[in-house]
Amino acid sequence: MSPQWLAIQQHMARLAPDIAASLNPPATAQDIARLQTALNLALPPDFCAYLLTFNGQRHDNFTRGFYGYPALLPVEEIITTNQALRGLLGDDAVFAGFRENKIRGVLWSEGWVAFASFQGSELFVLDLAPATNGTVGQIFAWYHGMDLAADDAVLADSFSAFSAALLQRLQAPDVTVDEEGTVWRDDDWY
Repeated sequence: MSPQWLAIQQHMARLAPDIAASLNPPATAQDIARLQTALNLALPPDFCAYLLTFNGQRHDNFTRGFYGYPALLPVEEIITTNQALRGLLGDDAVFAGFRENKIRGVLWSEGWVAFASFQGSELFVLDLAPATNGTVGQIFAWYHGMDLAADDAVLADSFSAFSAALLQRLQAPDVTVDEEGTVWRDDDWY
């Protein structure tokens, strides 16, 4: 169980009770084992602790995100989303002339795990196969036209750091809930 995610749920319940209520019950150890087998990846303990706290959220076909637009995917959707991305985009060679920094310069890597999505076009990704300057377990936002080589392309160096940054954003005095119920802060995240 993740104390960070319990605190995130508490703060979200104050800001947007319907979003907090959309969090699913915990995944089981068997669910996580199935996820790791399906993706052929060993997931970091901090990510597994999150799943053992909340198995993503009910998002009504992406009409309800968690923070910004992306919705937290439950294990089954993590599996199907990542299998689809692998099938569609594959583990291509690095883009010609691309200067790698923290994130590999490919359309999709089999070492990436999309765990939050907005209609498949904006994703939060757990990176288990980073480029030379990256960190295994870093989190980045993947979207059309993003600059993979930018120093600020990585949101956090680990899932724990991502969770801490999310909690900090939810605690900020300038966090808002717009008329559509989307939780925002005017910053570099969605």
